[in-house]
Amino acid sequence: MITISIYCFLLIGIIKNEKPCLSPCQTCNGGSGTCKTCKTGFILNDNSCICQPGYYTIDQITCIECLKPCATCLPNGGGCSTCLDTSNQIAPSCSCKEGYIMNTSTHYCQNCPNNCKICSSTSVCTQCHNNYWNNGGICSQCLKPCINCSSNSNCITCIDTQHQTPPQCKCAEGYVMNTVSYICDLCQFPCNTCQTTVNHCLTCASTYTINSTDHKCSCLNNEFESNSNPKTCQSCTSPCQTCSTSATNCTSCVNGLNRKLENTQCICEDGYYENITCVPCQLPCINCLSELVCTSCKDPIHQSGPQCVCPTKYYMNTSFNCESCISPCINCISELQCISCEQNYYITGYNCIKCELPCYNCVDNATKCISCAFPNQIVSNDTCVCNDGYFMDPLLLSCQPCIHPCSKCQDYGNYCTDCAITFVMSTSIPNSCVCPNQTYEVLTSIPTICQSCTQPCDTCSGTTNHCLTCIDINQSVDTSHQCQCNPGYTMIAVNCIVCLSPCLQCLGNSSHCTQCKDPLHQISNGECICPSGYLNDNDYNCIPCQSPCSTCSVNDTHCDSCIDSNHEINDTFQCICKDTFYSDTLNTCQQCTQPCFLCDINGCLSCIDSNQIIDSFQRCVCKQGYYEVGVNCFQCVVPCQTCEINQDHCLSCVDVNQNLINNNCICNDGYFEINNICQQCQYPCTKCEFTNDHCLECLDINHDLINNKCICKFGFGSSGIDLLSCQPCEYPCLDCSTSISTCISCTDNNIYYLEDYKCLCKQGYFQVLNQCMSCSPQCSICEEQPEKCLSCSDPNHYLEQNNCICKLGYYSDNNMKCFQCQLPCVTCISNQDYCTSCIDQDNQFLNDGICQCKQGYYINNFKCELCTQFCKKCNSNDECIQCQDGYILQNALCTIPKCIDNYFMNDQGECIQCIQNCQICNDPTSCLSCFDQFYYDNQSCIPCSNKCQTCINDSNFCTSCKDLNQQLIDNQCICKEGYYENDQACEQCDNKCKICNNLLFCTLCNQLEHLVLSNNQCVCEDGYFEFNNNCQLCNKICQTCSQTSDNCLSCNQQLNRKKEKNTCICQNGYFENENQDCWPCNSDEGKIIKDCQYKNCSDNIWTFGEDCDDGNDLLRDGCSNCQIDQNYTCINTLLKTSLCFKCTDNCIECQMNEVINQLVCIKCNYGFYIQQNQCVKCAEQCLDCKTSASNCLSCRYQNNKLDKCQLCQSNSGYYPDQFNNKCYTKCGDSLKTSEEECDDGNLLPGDGCNQFCKIEKKFLCQNGICIIPEYPVPLLFSYGDTSLYNKIRKFKLEYNVLVNVTQDSMIEKSIKFYIKNQLTINPIDIPYQIQTQYSLNNDNNVNFSLIIEILFNRSTKNERLLIKYYNGSQIISHQGYQQITTEIETVIQEYIQIDQSEIAQVGTATSSNQILLYIMAVMAGGAILFGGLEIFYNLLDTIQMLSYLKYINTQYPYNLQQFFEFFGFAQLSFISKYLKLQQLIDPYIAYEKLKPIPEKIQQDDMNSLYIINGSSIVIVWLSLLGIYILSNIVPIILSRIRLKYYNEIPGKLNFELKCKFWFLALKIYILELCCMIVQEFFYSGIIRTFIATAYDYSFSMTLQLSALELDSQDNLVKLSSYLALFALGIYLFTIYLVTMKCGDPNILLERNQNKFKYMSLFEGIKNKMYSKYYNAISLIQKLSFILILIFGYQTPFYQTINLLILSILQIIYLFVFKPLDDYKEFIKQFTCEINKAIAILFILGLVFDQESKTLSDDLRSIIGWICIGNISFILVIQIIIDAIQQWMLLIKKYKKLRRYAQKFYNFFVPPPPNQVDHRIFTIGDFENT
Repeated sequence: MITISIYCFLLIGIIKNEKPCLSPCQTCNGGSGTCKTCKTGFILNDNSCICQPGYYTIDQITCIECLKPCATCLPNGGGCSTCLDTSNQIAPSCSCKEGYIMNTSTHYCQNCPNNCKICSSTSVCTQCHNNYWNNGGICSQCLKPCINCSSNSNCITCIDTQHQTPPQCKCAEGYVMNTVSYICDLCQFPCNTCQTTVNHCLTCASTYTINSTDHKCSCLNNEFESNSNPKTCQSCTSPCQTCSTSATNCTSCVNGLNRKLENTQCICEDGYYENITCVPCQLPCINCLSELVCTSCKDPIHQSGPQCVCPTKYYMNTSFNCESCISPCINCISELQCISCEQNYYITGYNCIKCELPCYNCVDNATKCISCAFPNQIVSNDTCVCNDGYFMDPLLLSCQPCIHPCSKCQDYGNYCTDCAITFVMSTSIPNSCVCPNQTYEVLTSIPTICQSCTQPCDTCSGTTNHCLTCIDINQSVDTSHQCQCNPGYTMIAVNCIVCLSPCLQCLGNSSHCTQCKDPLHQISNGECICPSGYLNDNDYNCIPCQSPCSTCSVNDTHCDSCIDSNHEINDTFQCICKDTFYSDTLNTCQQCTQPCFLCDINGCLSCIDSNQIIDSFQRCVCKQGYYEVGVNCFQCVVPCQTCEINQDHCLSCVDVNQNLINNNCICNDGYFEINNICQQCQYPCTKCEFTNDHCLECLDINHDLINNKCICKFGFGSSGIDLLSCQPCEYPCLDCSTSISTCISCTDNNIYYLEDYKCLCKQGYFQVLNQCMSCSPQCSICEEQPEKCLSCSDPNHYLEQNNCICKLGYYSDNNMKCFQCQLPCVTCISNQDYCTSCIDQDNQFLNDGICQCKQGYYINNFKCELCTQFCKKCNSNDECIQCQDGYILQNALCTIPKCIDNYFMNDQGECIQCIQNCQICNDPTSCLSCFDQFYYDNQSCIPCSNKCQTCINDSNFCTSCKDLNQQLIDNQCICKEGYYENDQACEQCDNKCKICNNLLFCTLCNQLEHLVLSNNQCVCEDGYFEFNNNCQLCNKICQTCSQTSDNCLSCNQQLNRKKEKNTCICQNGYFENENQDCWPCNSDEGKIIKDCQYKNCSDNIWTFGEDCDDGNDLLRDGCSNCQIDQNYTCINTLLKTSLCFKCTDNCIECQMNEVINQLVCIKCNYGFYIQQNQCVKCAEQCLDCKTSASNCLSCRYQNNKLDKCQLCQSNSGYYPDQFNNKCYTKCGDSLKTSEEECDDGNLLPGDGCNQFCKIEKKFLCQNGICIIPEYPVPLLFSYGDTSLYNKIRKFKLEYNVLVNVTQDSMIEKSIKFYIKNQLTINPIDIPYQIQTQYSLNNDNNVNFSLIIEILFNRSTKNERLLIKYYNGSQIISHQGYQQITTEIETVIQEYIQIDQSEIAQVGTATSSNQILLYIMAVMAGGAILFGGLEIFYNLLDTIQMLSYLKYINTQYPYNLQQFFEFFGFAQLSFISKYLKLQQLIDPYIAYEKLKPIPEKIQQDDMNSLYIINGSSIVIVWLSLLGIYILSNIVPIILSRIRLKYYNEIPGKLNFELKCKFWFLALKIYILELCCMIVQEFFYSGIIRTFIATAYDYSFSMTLQLSALELDSQDNLVKLSSYLALFALGIYLFTIYLVTMKCGDPNILLERNQNKFKYMSLFEGIKNKMYSKYYNAISLIQKLSFILILIFGYQTPFYQTINLLILSILQIIYLFVFKPLDDYKEFIKQFTCEINKAIAILFILGLVFDQESKTLSDDLRSIIGWICIGNISFILVIQIIIDAIQQWMLLIKKYKKLRRYAQKFYNFFVPPPPNQVDHRIFTIGDFENT
């Protein structure tokens, strides 16, 4: 705009042709630069226009005022050239000097607060000078020794930087602060630390001790100061009490050590000797050098030597003098107590007793010898006995010699007990010595001796070879008194031995023959031997070897070689056929047929493969678990139990927990595989793998599957008996673990805390059941009720009768906290200013809780003062708010009445309203003064800020403040000191806080003594506590405290104190004196303090820390090392030497009884007890006892089960264990002890009592005899119809033995029924009936059984019937044994409940098919009358085939199963059941021993016996035979019935004649029928019947073949088996015969006889290459069908698929060869086979589903309906085609039918008579028949 103005001005000048003046000249001289006048804002100076002082210009057009605080400024306003405040401001910035702040109004510098370097206002400092700190905007001087600090307690720099460290600037250890210079002075040695002065020690240098009185450090009394650098205190060496210069330079000796000072050394006093310590010489020593070396004795006359011992026969009395022992004592310890005796005496107790003869010396008793009184005597077993060769004279007791030949004797000389050498004891004369046999007595020898006879003399005389008798009975004495052998004997040495047979005579030895017994024997090299092929028998006769032996030895069957080379000799030397050979004759062997390894003529005996076994036909078959490959068997691979084809093609599984799926063994759900064995998953896993707890699926939805572990969901815990189920955690657990009550987290951590897995109420809560209820806010701890306080939350509360009440002057807010009332309230409620009493009671009154001044008063400093004159109400002395009557309020003053505020008085005296918010005005558009909180600007009253009561120019430029607690600083409302801003209001700081940011954040404290700022809280200094808003000094025992002076928070360790339960006690090793100082226990004062337990064993005085102190270092003198020796007691007196006394013998603890003044034993040695102050030995069985010898405390041999002390007595079965002090038992000694369950006298297992004397399982033992008791054992099993859809399940409970019943229904009342599944056991909830069956004998013994019939009203699967006995012990067997079993269970066969609608649908389908069959039956009846019965044979086959489909081994759906049951009538087995043939042979057959048959067949009450099942076929054949016979007899009978078929009256046909004609017609029909039967019976009728019954025939035969028992012990069973084989032969022969006849080209059907013989084979069948074999193929198909059905039963898949293949082959045969003549019959058969194959295909799907379990029940039911539809379609097709065929047959035979109709008509309307043709009896019309 300025530039445009200049251009415009120049343009005007140009237009006027004038030169413009240059700016800033207003006028100038001719456009020159000389100005005449200047523009506004400029002044003329030397013809130039310049800006006024305080202004500057940029464009020379306008002057701009300099910005304050510039007085003048630089060109362009770039800075100040001079400042307003020249003394305190510096150009060009003109900012205030340090210590000043600029006034924003005047722009002059004002002083900051004192000592302030930088401030934000004249009253608020932001940075202080050095040595000062900012104390809430005020600079406070730092307290020395701080130089710079941030608070009084937080130094930044210190005066003595070397020895002082912030923030406390305390002196380093070893220094003390100089209170004048605040420099740290070094403590004076030996002070280590000091206080106040350098020599006022707190602690001492090492080795020095402080004196707690004068606080000086010095050496102890028993120490000396060394001259080392630094000096140290070193202990005087004991026994020096004090010393100088060195540790051993004694100046005094320790008292009580029995030492004396001699030449600066402490030596032992007289009567003591040196042994580290001075040990007193023991009497009788007076003086001694050591314990064993005396230098003088008490009794110098009798005592001598270094031990001062008494001589022999003397003893030392109690005065330590020697006195003489009394004879016969050698040594004694008192006058009456000998310890050794003279010879010929023994000591007992302390007495000498003389030994008894023959003892000379003895021990223990007078007859226990250790030496003997007489010669030739020795001691043996403590007794004097004579030497060998002597006997004891019973009177003299001396030894006398024995009389020869006795070498030992007794009682007298010739009563021998042993003989001299060569003599023996006589067997005829007792106790006498004689020469033995084969000897004689040499009388010439002195003494005599016995000399041996020379053998073979047995007895001799005179000389050794003069025989009297011989030693061998086979010898005789010859005339020269020599022994010679009898005949048949030979001499060997001195004996004669008999010649061995067959020797008759021998020489040299018994087998060297010189003559044989018979001619067959021949002598060869001195032996009689038999020829080859012979051997000697027992009588040594030559007998021939038995075949097949070639040669033999030992006996005639002991072969040495064999006849046949295929023989070999076995270990028993028999000729047996070699391996793989067998004996076909006695002498020859034939090769076995593989796989036989060993065999006989009947078959195999062993197999070449060890995995093969021999069956009942002696064939080698594979063991179970093996499959056959060639001639070898290979093991099935686990888990296959049985297999075929290959090792893993399973037929059955080893584990019952596996299912067979596609010939693979797969674990059931709930199991997993380990090494091919199914292990049960560990609950709660319901599916797992790898391990039993590697879960794949969990028990219920309350489990989470985490890392393959079933873990209870969050908020759930384990519960139940087995802790397997998860239940919600018990409140207040948020989550729980091992049980629902074991918490691991709580629902609300603000209320609960976790401790020991329990959710407990936090402080401030109390527990009501499982709930934590909050305490009232005033309670920090409460119980039972919220308001029942145990402690208060606010220190301003006090507790009174479980109520927290605020202190006087405090009020309780809504949170039940106590706050101080605000003046003028003395007391208040609800809040700080809702008063209940006021400070100025005279001039104040309460108005709704507010202390208000009376009218005419205003409050000032919380008290009421009188308002000014004319003022009725006022806020202050100069602020009136209501005037007295007649006065008006104006400007807070009462004046004469004027217009009210916001109005002004105009000239007419009217009050006109001012502008809004204007208080005083003169006109309606302006304002002189706005109301408070408004300011005037631009004809409006604008609101001030919320803080301002009044303001000017700007809403934030306050001139007064709204809040009384605010002050005006620089026109800003700031909270006063002691207040802080909160929501634009000022609230009071804590009463100790001067400046704060909030109630809990203080920045400056009030100037109270010992009050400091710490962590923004005003707290008392350490050593002080707050009380009544003042800091009070703590007790000197506390370093810090709270609430009270002695409630310590911490302790001063330098005062040797430690904290314990809010008080400071002396540290260990210190005690508290009367001045509450902790002194060391090792001081003299501490020695007598009991708590100190001072101990010093070298001070020779007893103190509390010692057991004793006898003043010496002698060991075992009663007090050793300040401990009382065993068997001693001591009397202790404080600070005196202990007096010790020895206890009596065996007493280990005694005490001095001051009443009787003697020692009293209070504790004896182990094994002794106190009796009359003496320790008496316990009884032998006691190790320790009390009060009496037999009152044992512990046993020598403890028997724990008897709980009493006893000696181990072997006759009771107990033996002593000396090492372990126990009695032990010996198993097998026949003595049963309480530790043994039994003892049968041996250590053999298996006899009821094993080698550990434990009763073996199932045995009962008593008195060493063990038996197997026959306990009553309940047996529970199911029986009856257990088919899937039968809702009735029957169970039978029996016992293995007869039971003894004591009352009716006892067993029924003692049992309860339960249904058990995999997870739960529940009481039975299904209707059931119980029927009891029992027979009772005279002894109340019952053959008992219980029938339980359960009627299921729901489906059941994988459930078991469980019976629990609640009083099973009442059930007793007839032998008296109680029942042990408590529960028994059995499987409940699966049952599926069928919906009633489905039952109705199945009934409808069955009824429909039943109608179809009725229609067929009617048609079949017509066929019988009119011919064409053969049409229905195929229908019969079809129905029979359908009836057998139910035996496919799968579980049919309900609809299909019921449908198949409908066809059961087609089986001929109903005949045998109707005739009850089985009942006839029941008594002769053990059905339980029969081999099993397919289960479904067995459920139809069938067994394997052919003689029963085949009886129906036999009855059919017998019926056929009967018809044949009848057909032969009836014509004969009818031929004998001859009637006259004419009337005597011609032309008259009466009724009688008509009847005769009808009879004649019937007779002709019967004759024709009989003729046809007779003609077709052989063989067409037989073949037709066989084909018609082939299904039943094959079924009964194959059923027996599947359970063949040719070697059965039951003859009927064996007969049945052979009959079945015979029947099979007949069937195969029939197939062969039919095949041959069908293929025989020589049979010409045109011949009438062939027509009747084989018509059934060819009727309706094409005579083509393969078609003609139709009937043979039909027989093969029927047999194959039944064979597959029965033999394939165990493998349902193969069973079904083979049936399907069989049906497909039949379809192919029919389709390819079309063997039937009649196309309609072909269609019928073809569609039948097609639908049958489709039905079997769907059944195959059901079989597969049985293994895989993939189909739902609904889908299975649909498949069932499809099969029903297919089968029904078969029947419909059969009916339609059969009806057509039957109708066509009727049409073909219409003429005959018409003739019958005409005859029927003529019967009622007779025709005219005709001439009778007499040929009627000779001509037969066969062509029309």
